[in-house]
Amino acid sequence: MSADPGDGPEIGDLVEDGEGHRRVVTDILQGERVILRPATGPYRELHVDEPAVISVIARRGCWR
Repeated sequence: MSADPGDGPEIGDLVEDGEGHRRVVTDILQGERVILRPATGPYRELHVDEPAVISVIARRGCWR
């Protein structure tokens, strides 16, 4: 299930970062900085200052 590409990421969404990795949004700071973690595997936080490079794959609750 894909989300509307015009919608920005929200906490809990499954997204694809600018390098093609699937990640989960864990926080959004002031609507500009997005914090991600890997969808699977060891936890390593990634901060993204440009949410436009993130593609929403599925909304929270719609993926496993």
